[in-house]
Amino acid sequence: MALPLQGQQPLDNAAALRTAVYIVAQQHQGILRPEPDAGQYGLQGRQAAVDVGDRNRSGRGQDAIPWRKKFIIIGRMALHNAQFAANACMIRFLIGIGLMLVARLTLFADRLAGDEPGTVEPKPLPVPTLGGKQFWADELLFYQWRIQRNVSTDKYRLLDEYDMRHASGTFEECRAALEHIKQEQHLTRMTGKAVVVLHGLVRSRASMESLCDYLHEKGNYQVFNVGYPSTQSEIGEYARSLRHVINNLDGIEEINFVAHSMGNIVVRHYLGDLARQEPWKQTPGALAADRRAWARFHRFVMLGPPNQGALLAAVFANNILFQEIFGDAGQQLGRDWPELEKRLATPPFEFGIIAGGRGNNKGYNPLLPGGQRRHRLGGCNKIGRRQGFSRRPHASFILDG
Repeated sequence: MALPLQGQQPLDNAAALRTAVYIVAQQHQGILRPEPDAGQYGLQGRQAAVDVGDRNRSGRGQDAIPWRKKFIIIGRMALHNAQFAANACMIRFLIGIGLMLVARLTLFADRLAGDEPGTVEPKPLPVPTLGGKQFWADELLFYQWRIQRNVSTDKYRLLDEYDMRHASGTFEECRAALEHIKQEQHLTRMTGKAVVVLHGLVRSRASMESLCDYLHEKGNYQVFNVGYPSTQSEIGEYARSLRHVINNLDGIEEINFVAHSMGNIVVRHYLGDLARQEPWKQTPGALAADRRAWARFHRFVMLGPPNQGALLAAVFANNILFQEIFGDAGQQLGRDWPELEKRLATPPFEFGIIAGGRGNNKGYNPLLPGGQRRHRLGGCNKIGRRQGFSRRPHASFILDG
């Protein structure tokens, strides 16, 4: 905010910038001459009269400048405000560059951690992973064992429930290692009802662990907490990984889904892939696995789903920092939503939606009209012929949807 002049109304930064440009232009033409003794720009003395009334002829509001009213301003103050505004813009620019560099360094370190060396021993000892959760996607789950694929290198690894690595290499090598562990530890075939849980954008499976524990303890389900690198690929790639997970749930009799935020879009994309698959492009084994999976689907609970896209993702689509952090999936939820929506299916089985909001236009998110409900879903979280909807008085992560 610019400092007010004595006896005059205060000028904002925009008015100060316009005045500074005016003074510099007039001085360049010889109309205004700098006075060495005062260090100010003068016109017949030490001050300059600037007529700004013609731009405000409508007189909008009490703060608008009346028509043909003349302000006497000090040139030094105008230039000071111009310099302040320029410095503020530079600070914001440098902060953005700094955050972008931090994001790049973080992703680079995560990528290095995710590129783990392969195991060559026939029976290697379990070793801790190097991290890199944002680069590994689950492809096969057996109880708490999981085979993951690195989206950058296409390498695979076999992890136990404590994230200890027991094998790495190709998918076939990791699966052979898992079969050896099944025989060695006398692990029985999976049976019963299952819940497949998926996290949201810029999250990991750790964010869903408390929910998984509750479902296992209270519902007596086999719970599969699926992890995927939500910022490294397009949503269709995550749907293909989910398909591999579902098709390898041998012995499970019923499959339910619980997903948060973008995880719901991954499930809907997977269902769309099943609905429009072309038989002549699939192997007989894959088609049979898809049919078995489809016959076992039971219920789907959506937690804050961006079923009509994410408004904030569209607003920040051209922001470099947003692009670095949220990747292609963030663009698909915003600017590219119309194309992505064509690939999504409305669940053909029972489903319900739970979303946060107050039930009025004063939501939890002050950045958007309509609050949390609007920010999550770009206006609405309902799809098709929904069979259940519940609004809860809670907020969540700023870009969940």
